[in-house]
Amino acid sequence: MQLQNRLVESVEGLRSVGRVAEETLGPGVTARAIREEWRKILGVNYGTIFNVAINSLHEGKDIPEYVLGSTLSALGELADEVSSARLGNRVDFAGELFPELLKDREETAAHYTLPVTAELLAGLAVDRLGVGDWSNTEELRRLRIADMACGTGALLRAVYGHIRHNYESTGESISDLHKALMEDCLTGIDINPLAAHM
Repeated sequence: MQLQNRLVESVEGLRSVGRVAEETLGPGVTARAIREEWRKILGVNYGTIFNVAINSLHEGKDIPEYVLGSTLSALGELADEVSSARLGNRVDFAGELFPELLKDREETAAHYTLPVTAELLAGLAVDRLGVGDWSNTEELRRLRIADMACGTGALLRAVYGHIRHNYESTGESISDLHKALMEDCLTGIDINPLAAHM
């Protein structure tokens, strides 16, 4: 829902979670109304995220609509709060909560990197990439960075953040580079598909 709010300006006709709640008859947000918005996003891309999200809502069909609606409303309010506080690109609720919710972390040897540790490691790694000119988009497009046990992607998100900071500090806009970084430069693989999805 946080991502839905961020995409409102770039996906034609997409409504924020708050707007869906305002325009939905009755109290709160309905799963049906949210699915309609997520299908608009699927028309652009983000299939790996929103296909799973839509399927999750379908699998929740045995859950009473009022329970699903109140849960979606609470998540929507949280997403709106994060958006209005302008924390959106710095807070990853799913990625940070997922490791805490796993019961078998020790058995599966799942060790997740703390965000503060990821920031430190990413800073050290990005400094060693050998980039000569941080404003040179073509040089940055040739970067290849991978985490072969990425979990929920804490290290990759931190690396992206450092590259973004270095690039934007030269006066450039990350929108010129974002697509290349996502499609060609950063790779994350994990044995746990749910963690990697997040």
